[in-house]
Amino acid sequence: MPIHNLSDIHYFLQKLEESEFNFYLTGSRYFGVAREASDYDFFVQDSSEVREWLLKEGFRVLSTSYPNDNQIAVVYRHSKLEVDVQCMENAALKLKAQLAINKVHALRFIIKAQHKYVWKAVYAALT
Repeated sequence: MPIHNLSDIHYFLQKLEESEFNFYLTGSRYFGVAREASDYDFFVQDSSEVREWLLKEGFRVLSTSYPNDNQIAVVYRHSKLEVDVQCMENAALKLKAQLAINKVHALRFIIKAQHKYVWKAVYAALT
């Protein structure tokens, strides 16, 4: 379902930027494969403070396991906007891995079901 009110998403993106936490774009919008109906995905370093902030901002727990990326502790989804936030065990590692994967366009040519193998291999190479 596409986001119909872009002013809402722009307002929310501004709130992310103004928060005390470092949110990073990820998913299809980061990797350049988004469609018009694509949601927004971000990641952040996991902490009790960031989880409290997300709940206060209208997020709810979507998943406590994510098969495509074993570094994700929990995923939150906004209750009204199409925005997901991945709380990462190691956001710095995710950022390095994401930059490496994007540099070689690895996820653009692999079906989504196989993405987990790319993430695991890149994480292993970086640690």
